[in-house]
Amino acid sequence: MRAIDASRFQKPAVATLFVAPTAAVYAGAPLGVGLHRSAVTCIAEATDRTLIASTARGESTGPCRVALVPAGVEHRFECLAQRVTFVYLAPTDALVASASARLSPARGSSSLRSSELATLATLAALAALDAHSSTIDPRVSEALSALDAGASLDRGAPYFAARAGLSTSRFLHVFRAHAQVAFRRYRLWARMRAAVTAISRGADLTRAALDAGFATPSHFSAAFRAMFGVAPSSLNAVRVESCPSTVASITRALAAD
Repeated sequence: MRAIDASRFQKPAVATLFVAPTAAVYAGAPLGVGLHRSAVTCIAEATDRTLIASTARGESTGPCRVALVPAGVEHRFECLAQRVTFVYLAPTDALVASASARLSPARGSSSLRSSELATLATLAALAALDAHSSTIDPRVSEALSALDAGASLDRGAPYFAARAGLSTSRFLHVFRAHAQVAFRRYRLWARMRAAVTAISRGADLTRAALDAGFATPSHFSAAFRAMFGVAPSSLNAVRVESCPSTVASITRALAAD
């Protein structure tokens, strides 16, 4: 397992995006993030108490240091800090449950959570390395693992339903209940991660998008903006690296600043 050089995160001018098998971590200067809807849980941390997460319906965390936004919630971030960290977590990562239990619901919001005191270092310490949820249905876990590995990204729900021994409608219901996100949205996340990983390995955006299953580069660009709130051209100013490490080890490296 390749060690992560935490010193890369000490300079706000250097933005880095790590893409791991089940997660992605961005650390660097704040981006102009507009309204977007992620297919996985996002934990955001600012270097000070200036982070605000808000939804299209007007719910807001208010100024905080750490904010958690569950999958599927349309939201935007505002931050005046020099450095922010966004951690995107697959539903199988134990850190999701740890973070949800640690953070308090934001005032007037049933979905956003926030904290002034909790940090990613604290949250990461609660999650065991390579830990997975023990309550997730094995049939859903198998589908998630296949998508996380970049396999069968061109396959639809009927294929995975057949592998699970379920009807397509039943599989979609079970998947959403256990993964907390629709199958289509999670497959889109897996495709997005595959495209970004290919870019980190030197592929141009067009080739990476097509190989990951997007119909056209414009399809990829629109999906990227809808999921992350920024254009994929933002990657031009970000060092993108694929990483085999778990999110727990990545967050420990981030906390070593």
